[in-house]
Amino acid sequence: MEPSTPLVDRALPRDAEKRNPNHHQVILALSTAFWDAWVRGDAAAQAWLDGDGPASVLEKNDRWQSKDRPAAPGESRRGPPMPPDL
Repeated sequence: MEPSTPLVDRALPRDAEKRNPNHHQVILALSTAFWDAWVRGDAAAQAWLDGDGPASVLEKNDRWQSKDRPAAPGESRRGPPMPPDL
């Protein structure tokens, strides 16, 4: 048995096949870009997500899905504005 360390890709009890070590890197890249785009409002991260960025980290048989709805002029992709503090 290997020692347990944080963020190590290890088998789960129901894993039938060996895990792909690249999937951790893909999840890290995609989730970081998502949070940078939506929380920080980072236009470059959003452009990466909307463009060829995800395909650049995925493997041949991996699949990436997203909503294909561009923001309307003047619309924030981050959702409606927060109400003012009362």
